[in-house]
Amino acid sequence: MSILKSLRQVRQHFGVAAPKLSVKTHVAWPWRAVALGWVLAVVGWMVWTGFDAGRLLGGFYKSEAEERRIQLEDEVATLSGENRQLSSRVTRLESEAQMAKGAQESLTRQALALQTENTQLKEELSYLQQLVSGNSKEGAITVQRASVERDGPEQVRLRMLVVQGGKKGAAFSGQLSIGLELQLDGKRQHVSLPEEQPETAMALKLNFTYYQRIDVAVKVAPGATVRTMQARVYQAGSAQPRVTQTVNLP
Repeated sequence: MSILKSLRQVRQHFGVAAPKLSVKTHVAWPWRAVALGWVLAVVGWMVWTGFDAGRLLGGFYKSEAEERRIQLEDEVATLSGENRQLSSRVTRLESEAQMAKGAQESLTRQALALQTENTQLKEELSYLQQLVSGNSKEGAITVQRASVERDGPEQVRLRMLVVQGGKKGAAFSGQLSIGLELQLDGKRQHVSLPEEQPETAMALKLNFTYYQRIDVAVKVAPGATVRTMQARVYQAGSAQPRVTQTVNLP
């Protein structure tokens, strides 16, 4: 029985019903690595070639794009430089225009001031010529052409001429004292110069031969109006006024 069993096993193993036998060729791993590398290289080349071909077919050329980029960068740099130059030129022209406008306005103000001063000098000269050629007493001191002008909300400007009559023209030196009577809200106020405003003392010093123009700024209360001015002329070394003259101002 054991022999028959062994024969059956041999027939099953080598007979028609035996399992199929496959023969495979063994390839060493270095050759496999080389083959895999070639496959990867071919695939990479195909991908790269396909990408370049797609760009070419789509109208994209790398060299032309690079040239265009460089050209655009040059144009941007050129335009930026021109923009800076134009901005600098505009700033310079605006500055020059402002300087010219300021100079023109200054010259206009100076011309008007000189014209006013010239007219005033002509009037004073004509007045003094008439005064000197008249019958005024030799050496007599008088205050002429007194006026007051508003020179700000809290300041007025007094102008007048202190004149010495006669033709000999003796030098006169001394001090002018002024008393102002002001009106504010129906009330009267009094200001004495230079006692109450010492900064006016220099403008009130007298040193002349024929006449001296007085131009002094006086601080007053806002809204106050000067109604009367009393001028006292003191000769140097004398405590008594040489002349006292009251002028009603409009």
